[in-house]
Amino acid sequence: MAMKLSTDDLIVWYYDDRNVTGGYVLLDSDDPPTIQRVQNALTSVGLLCRKQGACFRLAHNRKMYKTFIRVAKPSGDSPERAEIRAAIRALPNAHYDASPVEIRAYFNGLREKIDQKDEEIKGSLVISGVHNYLIFQANKAYPDRSRWIRWNKCLTFTIP
Repeated sequence: MAMKLSTDDLIVWYYDDRNVTGGYVLLDSDDPPTIQRVQNALTSVGLLCRKQGACFRLAHNRKMYKTFIRVAKPSGDSPERAEIRAAIRALPNAHYDASPVEIRAYFNGLREKIDQKDEEIKGSLVISGVHNYLIFQANKAYPDRSRWIRWNKCLTFTIP
């Protein structure tokens, strides 16, 4: 039976730095402890969290988020995306620009495929291999355009 994965504790975020007023970390959560954890992660690397509130506009990736946090460096400049990513990377279950529904569907699909394969190969031997081919594609009209093509063929055998 496929295990269903919960996405209640996921932190889905996006950094929007294309605004005139500075950079915004957008969260797909309005949970106060989650927002506080993200703010703590940002301030721990020396960034300032100037403002926080509910989102009312679409982000530049055309997704609607629930919460924004306006961030800045102590000098007043907007931080780079790499700085934000490094700060949030310390948080468990933080994912950049993905919806929890997409993540849940992806993981549950993988889990179901693994369970199906487990049932198929239970008590049998699986042998896999790759055959590499090098094929010459000739071009009679333009000989200078002839080329070699690499082609790999994967073979899998199941012996009950």
